[in-house]
Amino acid sequence: MKLLGIDCSSLNVSLAAMDNDGVIFSLNRKRKKAAAKVIVWLEELLKDRKLEVNDFDIFVIGAGPGSFTGLRISFSTIKAFAFSLKKPVISVGSFYSLAYKLRKESSKIAVFCDAGRGLIYGATFRFDEKKGLRKSRKESFFKLEDFLRRFKDHMFVTHSHHLRDEVLSFEERVQLWPKNVWPDALSLCRVAKRYFLGKFISLDRLQPLYIYPKECQVRNLSVAKEKK
Repeated sequence: MKLLGIDCSSLNVSLAAMDNDGVIFSLNRKRKKAAAKVIVWLEELLKDRKLEVNDFDIFVIGAGPGSFTGLRISFSTIKAFAFSLKKPVISVGSFYSLAYKLRKESSKIAVFCDAGRGLIYGATFRFDEKKGLRKSRKESFFKLEDFLRRFKDHMFVTHSHHLRDEVLSFEERVQLWPKNVWPDALSLCRVAKRYFLGKFISLDRLQPLYIYPKECQVRNLSVAKEKK
């Protein structure tokens, strides 16, 4: 069984492939507008390993949250492959890849990224040896201080490096992973293989989770109303 994964939800544009024997390839590029080169890089990787897209049994897509342009490109690519080749797709939230890489460091992990308008996107995960990694709270908008306070018993991880000073200066002590951790396609393929095999999604239901400034503003009002 071969899996091909793409994640363009962040500055790190990521491609990966794996089979039953392990990793076939893994590419990560952190640069602006890198998502536009996804097809070029994928063609080079496949040619180098004498593979074709049709050789893969399952496609894995990082669903975000993330930028409009990057997700639009990755989703269009996967949809085109799946439709033309009649292959199944597994959609996995991009935050899963961060939590997966740090699952052995803490049993409770809180992942977040900047969502603009003074808000962050956050989700939480739990890990134990029997049940594995599972999402305990889905991706939602928060104010950073509310997120830190509500999940202060978690280990926090992010790729939004500019928010680190805010976390470190928070009035209550919290555990912050010391390095940026980026969404990546290889971790998403591993998550898909371990936890989501058979949980395929139809193309008409395949939707990315965008970060929209206008939506952030609306959610901000909703958060304020809930508090009242």
